[in-house]
Amino acid sequence: MAPLPALLIALGVPLLLLLGFTLLLEQRRGHLPGWLAALSGRDALLWNIGVGLLIGLSLLRVLLGR
Repeated sequence: MAPLPALLIALGVPLLLLLGFTLLLEQRRGHLPGWLAALSGRDALLWNIGVGLLIGLSLLRVLLGR
């Protein structure tokens, strides 16, 4: 993949997600959606899921030979 499209994907997707969730919170006037409010009290769970995802995706990348 050429560098410019890869850069646009790497920067564009997170920016679109950030903008989308920001607009969602603005529309709800600062109140979190139910599924997100349920997770907000579980900081350790979110941290552990994030670390697990990073480890799992890194292992998958190594196993696929990239």
